[in-house]
Amino acid sequence: MPLQNKLKNIHINFNGCVASNNFLKTFNSKPQKFNLTLTYDIENFIIKLTKKASIDLIKPKYNWIKYYEPEDHLNNLINKIIDMKILNKESSILGYSFKDISTVDKFKNRGFKNCKTLHPKNHLNIKTSNYGVETIESHFNKMDLNNKFKNIRADLFIVRHTFEHCYNLKKFIHQTKKIVNKNKYVLFEFPDCSRYFKNFDYTMLWEEHTYYFTIKTFENLLFDNHFDIVFKKKYKYPLEDSIVFLVKKKNKKINTKKRFAEDRKRFLNIFKNYKLFLKKDINETHKIFLNYKKKFPKNKISIYGAGHFTSTFVYVYKLHKFIDYVIDDNKNKIKYYFPTGKIKIVSSSALSKNKISICLLGIIPNNQKKVIQKNKKFTKYCKFFTIFKQKSHQIKHYKNINKLYE
Repeated sequence: MPLQNKLKNIHINFNGCVASNNFLKTFNSKPQKFNLTLTYDIENFIIKLTKKASIDLIKPKYNWIKYYEPEDHLNNLINKIIDMKILNKESSILGYSFKDISTVDKFKNRGFKNCKTLHPKNHLNIKTSNYGVETIESHFNKMDLNNKFKNIRADLFIVRHTFEHCYNLKKFIHQTKKIVNKNKYVLFEFPDCSRYFKNFDYTMLWEEHTYYFTIKTFENLLFDNHFDIVFKKKYKYPLEDSIVFLVKKKNKKINTKKRFAEDRKRFLNIFKNYKLFLKKDINETHKIFLNYKKKFPKNKISIYGAGHFTSTFVYVYKLHKFIDYVIDDNKNKIKYYFPTGKIKIVSSSALSKNKISICLLGIIPNNQKKVIQKNKKFTKYCKFFTIFKQKSHQIKHYKNINKLYE
């Protein structure tokens, strides 16, 4: 009997979500809400949103909203590709989006002459300054690569941190194959979600991520879409590792149902446990903050970082009533209210002016120590805790807040 007839997909529903980039001008502003459903599709061996926000809803509303991806590994990665001698100085190297400009520039600085990135206006016909990868994908999927842009081809097509944002994955892969020259290469990079599932960390959820990959699920996707893996590598980071695959097109078909049968079953149990633990985790977390506020009603709680991790944390655990301020030193954000919970955004000076007792850190772990060091004078009366479930000896996890009132 086929595997898909024995096992059913698992869904986790998140209702009443708000786009984390939809900053509010006033407290009375009403953000548009939507539902998300995170699904483990066991037949296709992939984790994805089966209910998601519309593209129009997640488009950046302001041109000062920026996206940053980890880049500490790029020199190592480029050295590896150059050492493989699969390219020469005349090879065509093409970046997909603004996320690939730095990588393309590094190749250019190494003497590669034919390097560029798809131009938002000239190639993709994007006429607005407020856009993200969701807009780029929509326009890339419409590029006429047979006629108007038949000369846009690559020996190495660089696509970093894009797959997880795709709305039409099938079309995106089809276009990617077209743009790559015969027997040449695509470099894919994506965030590894394995640690989130292992640690029961729900800050993973983001309305702009429609897919949540592990090494195995991405391999399955590549084989199903007739790619051959030249090499793969994991680059470690404190929160989520970056996974890189260098691939090329192939004609040989692989039976992924058979090849990944055990991985499908194994991950089914992981995802089931991830779903089951959520309710318990919500209750425990809510109780921690409720008890703290009862014990210390005059103490104020803030969360540092007006980004999507903070949005997910506040939303999933229903904490907006306990958070007095969202702190962010991006001057563009300070005049707004945070969309999730309508919480006022203030600068880090609020740590002293408003006598904040607890500051949760909702920024990536790489930067958390820097923030504490920058605000070291406040540590006498303000306790810092991280919202992430990675191990850290210096920064305690937020569940240690209960030790303050035991």
